[in-house]
Amino acid sequence: MLYNLTPFGRRDKCLINSFLKNKKTICKALKRLGVVFSLCLALLSLTVTQGLSAATKVPDFSFPSVPDKERIDIRDFRGKVVLINFWATWCPPCLKEMPSLVSLQDEYGPQGFSVIGISIDQSGPKVVANMMKKIGVNYPVIIGDGKLSRDFGGVTGVPVSFLIDRSGNVLKRYTGFVSHKDFDEDIKVVIR
Repeated sequence: MLYNLTPFGRRDKCLINSFLKNKKTICKALKRLGVVFSLCLALLSLTVTQGLSAATKVPDFSFPSVPDKERIDIRDFRGKVVLINFWATWCPPCLKEMPSLVSLQDEYGPQGFSVIGISIDQSGPKVVANMMKKIGVNYPVIIGDGKLSRDFGGVTGVPVSFLIDRSGNVLKRYTGFVSHKDFDEDIKVVIR
């Protein structure tokens, strides 16, 4: 006795044949639907990735800096505009962004501005210090932990940066690589 292992009946076979005949039309419709779905996801991610929103106070933190182990406490930066940058030594976009951060520190540091780097590296301070030296980092860097990432609204990837005003309010969250021009324009507005 033979069993029909295919679950398709005559009606199902007609539907499949119809599909095969109209495959191009259906594929185009699915692509359009995919584009719409992708746009919806992108819009949703913009609202979700904001994490901490405007007027949210920056979370308190205090960690030893790399390489000198001097304590970096965010409360000591009240009254300054701060750009907090989560990064890692193994992250190419992070490393591409860092010369811009060095430049911003040079340009706006005398006006009450500071970058604070928060490395998420788990390979230790020596690896972080070597990368800082290679790039010429001129701003404080700490090695953060999971709690600090959660306190900042869930940092799940790098680079991620936060612009903080002189009162300690989070003004903006940047997800991914950010150009020097974009950072510069936002800092100019806040530093006045």
